[in-house]
Amino acid sequence: MEPDSMPSYSSKEIPVYTKDYMREYNRLKKLIVKVYPYALHAADMLDEINNNVESIEKRRKQNKYLKESYEDLKDEFKYVFYEFYTSEGVMLMKLVHRETGLTVYEIAETYREKCRSV
Repeated sequence: MEPDSMPSYSSKEIPVYTKDYMREYNRLKKLIVKVYPYALHAADMLDEINNNVESIEKRRKQNKYLKESYEDLKDEFKYVFYEFYTSEGVMLMKLVHRETGLTVYEIAETYREKCRSV
């Protein structure tokens, strides 16, 4: 049998993760674990709202429904935001953007508008 053509080398173990990296990783992990359920809930609510808007035929009724939905969304999450630290709120906005494909500003703009272009 011929020897292997790939040479093998051995060396000391090299740590890939530094202490600073692991500290930041654990901090972000804690944030995400806390706010991710809220992001999923917001995404579900927005999907439900969009499905209901599509079933409404008249634009006037759509606008009225969107206005009411915006108020419901605001009431649902208003007090949650008061309890968050700034970093948690920023992470929630990033996760909502990742789950819905819309930034929080775009969501507010869409559901707060009086005339929505469909």
